[in-house]
Amino acid sequence: MSSDTTAFIAGCATTGVAVLVLLVSRAGGPATVDSVTSPPERAAVEATAVPVPQVPTPDYSDELRRELERQREITSRLENQ
Repeated sequence: MSSDTTAFIAGCATTGVAVLVLLVSRAGGPATVDSVTSPPERAAVEATAVPVPQVPTPDYSDELRRELERQREITSRLENQ
């Protein structure tokens, strides 16, 4: 297997892990009022907004570490072929 193919596969694995991290970090984040309304409307919305209780976000760090290690093992095996 050529080094270009190996680099491509390693890049795909790295991108997959990065996307997973971004999705997990956004899953628990609150939506911002700034991205939805213009400044004059924002004051009215903030005055009437009811706070929403935060749901605890699960800790995916162990799962991400296992997935990263699995990707590294796959990459290593592919490099050795």
